[in-house]
Amino acid sequence: MNVSYIPSIYTQWFCKGNVWYLYNAQSNFLSEVSDELIQAVDGRDWDSLPQPVMDMLIKHHIIEKEGELYDYFDSELVRFNAEQYDLTVLNLVIAPTTACNFDCPYCFESKRNPKTISGDTIRKLGDFVRSFDNAKKMRITWYGGEPLMALSKIRKIYALLTEEGMPEIAHQSIITNGYLFDEEAIDYFVDNKLNQIQITLDGIGKAHDQTRCLKNSDESTFDRIYRNIRLIAEKMPDTDIHIRVNVDKQSFTKFLDVYAAIKRDFPDNKRIKVYPGLIKADDETGCSLSSSCYQSDERHELYSSLRQNGFGLDVFPKRSSKGCMMQGIASFLIGPEGELYKCWNDIGKEEKVIGTVDSKKLKHTSLLLKYLLHSSSFNEECRECKVFPVCEGGCGYDRYRNRFEGGRFSVCTHLKKPEILEEALLSRLSAQNQNK
Repeated sequence: MNVSYIPSIYTQWFCKGNVWYLYNAQSNFLSEVSDELIQAVDGRDWDSLPQPVMDMLIKHHIIEKEGELYDYFDSELVRFNAEQYDLTVLNLVIAPTTACNFDCPYCFESKRNPKTISGDTIRKLGDFVRSFDNAKKMRITWYGGEPLMALSKIRKIYALLTEEGMPEIAHQSIITNGYLFDEEAIDYFVDNKLNQIQITLDGIGKAHDQTRCLKNSDESTFDRIYRNIRLIAEKMPDTDIHIRVNVDKQSFTKFLDVYAAIKRDFPDNKRIKVYPGLIKADDETGCSLSSSCYQSDERHELYSSLRQNGFGLDVFPKRSSKGCMMQGIASFLIGPEGELYKCWNDIGKEEKVIGTVDSKKLKHTSLLLKYLLHSSSFNEECRECKVFPVCEGGCGYDRYRNRFEGGRFSVCTHLKKPEILEEALLSRLSAQNQNK
């Protein structure tokens, strides 16, 4: 054979119950194979294999040409850079207010002075958007605080951003506690298409009210939020409703309760999705997650428990794109005073402001460059990782903290552990056998 082949970085094999399995994370190919094939791949004995088998190995990237071992990583890096440095699409997370009507114990906003955007700042925000001459489209997410406490401001900002000459709004979403999503808000967003809503429920009834509570009131919030979800589902049938349930090791059962309720009360609504939002709280050192939180390599334990309790979760690996707004050159989180941030975690932190909407010249260049260049999963360690194609890349904020602030946060996928990957892979075959 003139061409020299070697096993791909992303190829692995393992034996379970005297059966050998061959897997490649790039193609997501999994198959039962013979002992002889494993020996040939491991020993690079290509001449012993029939041509159709060699063709199969090449097709599924089980083997690669010796000089092309890193082509997948490099091509993904090119794609990543093209997307992150694309100036034709603006990604804006806009917080019209940092005020909130809730007093959730795990929320950062309770420790900061609430502020609401002014008319002058709204005008400057419009000028800021217009300054991106190459922008053709725009994606907007309303954030807070509780953004619906400033619905009148949202109306004014949206009206400005839809004026002639502005980039087309390709997607609009909102992150809200749902309490104020009444008929007035519904009517407004029916007229101004809202693609997605994220609402948080921390359980059912009193379980939810213990953490999702009003400020200076013991009034229940769950009943009103759930009623609003019903109204949204009825009057906004084209809007995706994502129900986030905050989960740590003590609150797992709350997620199951919410999932069961939504499945019972909205059996035919395919646009309502319930998912666990893993709480990320720093420990006393500020360098690692609290022991009450699910660490990255503990997520499989959570996912297994969900499946055992009837949650339709497919844990088979999926090819994942990488990146977040932190690495996007045309992505900004805009605070109520027109300040610009690159990460959701930074809002309200003066030391993390990278600029303002009234000046195209950005400041805090050192922080900005670290975020843009050193917070992604395109590094030497990830370059050699066997499960890189099916890893979401980890949290860019935690990667930044690990590199520059002494952090010890786990950013690797739980699938990096061989025993977890094997269980996840075999779950697909088990499900297929059950359906036969």
